[in-house]
Amino acid sequence: MEKPDSLNIPAFQRKKMLEKKIKDSQKPLRATRKTRPKTKTDTMLTLSVNNTIPTIERITASASTITPEVTLRNFKPAGTLERYFQALKVAIISTETTIRVGDKILFEHEDGFFEQTIDSIQINRQPVEKADKGCKIGIQTLIQPLSGRKIYKEL
Repeated sequence: MEKPDSLNIPAFQRKKMLEKKIKDSQKPLRATRKTRPKTKTDTMLTLSVNNTIPTIERITASASTITPEVTLRNFKPAGTLERYFQALKVAIISTETTIRVGDKILFEHEDGFFEQTIDSIQINRQPVEKADKGCKIGIQTLIQPLSGRKIYKEL
């Protein structure tokens, strides 16, 4: 048999035949992962991680030699902040415990807490050394505390 003449084959069939030949000649494509080339730091990190073996070490120090890094302090509720005068920088506090000049008081501020040592206490614009429970006192503060919040005294 003779080869069919390419001119006698209709165009749409020639197109299909050519597409089939091209498809058969190509290898099937595989999904490949794109990887970035390893740098020196990557290889150093993998080496250092693989070479270190964790070990368990027994602590032989006694309890007396171990000192805590942070010392915990005890605070007690001392009162409530009633009002704050910005012009005078004075806080009006209703006390729940006895407060003296020299006590350290913890106020609540917008950013957290701040601590201040009491330099002077006034009751009805008269300076006093000690304020008993239930009094309304005025204390000058360095930073504006939040009104209506608790005030704590260091024990």
